[in-house]
Amino acid sequence: MKIDYSAWRFWYEIALGGVVVVNFAYTWVANRSKANRKAIEGVDERMTETIRRTDRLEQRADNAPSHNDLAVLHDRITDLSGAVRELTGVLQAMRRSVDRVETYLLERE
Repeated sequence: MKIDYSAWRFWYEIALGGVVVVNFAYTWVANRSKANRKAIEGVDERMTETIRRTDRLEQRADNAPSHNDLAVLHDRITDLSGAVRELTGVLQAMRRSVDRVETYLLERE
């Protein structure tokens, strides 16, 4: 019985070529998977940062004064403005009195 090595070699090379193709396909898929994983991790990091920023903005919005708070503040500022006007009038009257006293004292000498 004589073994035909050329036939065996042919099928060996076909099998070896198949292994190379499978290895190439596996390497390509693995690299794509790594690239996708890195991209997903990047998106996940950005999403986490966005969630943190959104939480901070929501907290600031919750702590911001309401419309009613601003209305109360507006009323208080209006009252304060009126009081300042009154004080301005009183101070002007005092100034006139001081000016008269000063004029009197200067003319008297």
